[in-house]
Amino acid sequence: MRYLGSRLGRTVVAGVLATTVAAAGAIGTAAPAAANPVAEGYGNFLAGSVNAANVSSHLRALQTIANHNGGNRALGTSGYLRSVEYVEGKLRGAGFSPVRQEFTATLFDSKSHQLRAGGAAITAEVLSYSGATAQFTAPVSQVPASDPDPGC
Repeated sequence: MRYLGSRLGRTVVAGVLATTVAAAGAIGTAAPAAANPVAEGYGNFLAGSVNAANVSSHLRALQTIANHNGGNRALGTSGYLRSVEYVEGKLRGAGFSPVRQEFTATLFDSKSHQLRAGGAAITAEVLSYSGATAQFTAPVSQVPASDPDPGC
């Protein structure tokens, strides 16, 4: 197998939401949060609040965001920013005070790639966050189409 590629690296500054929930009595103690009945009760409340309908609702909303942003919510895209705004709004609506924390991430764009096996070209896509690699040659094995779990 032969992979030929070149990628252009770029650095973006992105935001991530961080939310801190302080339960009454938990501040200033060295005991784990689960040892605090208020924190434990709140954790149980949150766990009991998660259900398939609510999760599906959020997944549909995130997919709608992707659909309106070129099918993408990846880091560094407008879909990512809209997704952050969606989550931030939901957290605020639930009474939390989310805070955006900036970080730097290096991304790349695939400028060209080629995959060949036995001299024949194979259609291939570069996965996001794959990182840059130099040209290389490696052995390839055919996986039977009937294999239910062929792996990556």
